[in-house]
Amino acid sequence: MDKDSKFKMIVFDVDGTLTKHPSVWRFIHEELGLWHGKAIHYLSGYVGGEIGYQEFCDLDAALWKGRKVKELKGLTDKIAYSDGVREAIPKLKAVGFRLTAISTGLTFFTDRVRNELGLDEVRANELVTEKGFVTGKTIIHVDEKGKGDIFDSLLGRYGLSRKEALTVVDSRTDIPMAERAGYSIGFNCEDPDLGRVVDYNCKTRNFREVYDKILEISGGF
Repeated sequence: MDKDSKFKMIVFDVDGTLTKHPSVWRFIHEELGLWHGKAIHYLSGYVGGEIGYQEFCDLDAALWKGRKVKELKGLTDKIAYSDGVREAIPKLKAVGFRLTAISTGLTFFTDRVRNELGLDEVRANELVTEKGFVTGKTIIHVDEKGKGDIFDSLLGRYGLSRKEALTVVDSRTDIPMAERAGYSIGFNCEDPDLGRVVDYNCKTRNFREVYDKILEISGGF
């Protein structure tokens, strides 16, 4: 990376951005045959403002109560990365970008993503477990409406300004951090509100386009 490049850190969303499936929560529900039932009902209640985010996540997690964490991890091992991610991320790291992610997904899945892709840090939510089993409770580190504040906390942790950070995002919940970034890229972005916020909206579903755009705006590596 050019030492004079103004961008120092990239903050990614995970579900639907680095990975193909839009939600690790939904993926687990689908794999267990729980999606078309209470899971959709709880989602509707949250979207409609009938329940808060913590309650929504606890209700979701309660559907898995008593299941082994190992079982759920095994299910999420099936989630594939977006095309080109495996090639692009190591290149971005090699040229000197600090790579982080903010996700409303689950830590046992984002830990896999962090380790396999070599990300520096990932913030996500936790399932409460006991002796290897899910209790049905959650610890919320990333509220759907709080990604902007977490974005700022990551910048503070690494001593960077907003203009030194890029975001790569895909959904409405990413708008707060996309608005604050020095440059934002939409990937797999189908939400019109986010589409109006990002500086560039990828035309393909191959992460190589993200890499090429970062190369372009950074003045080459």
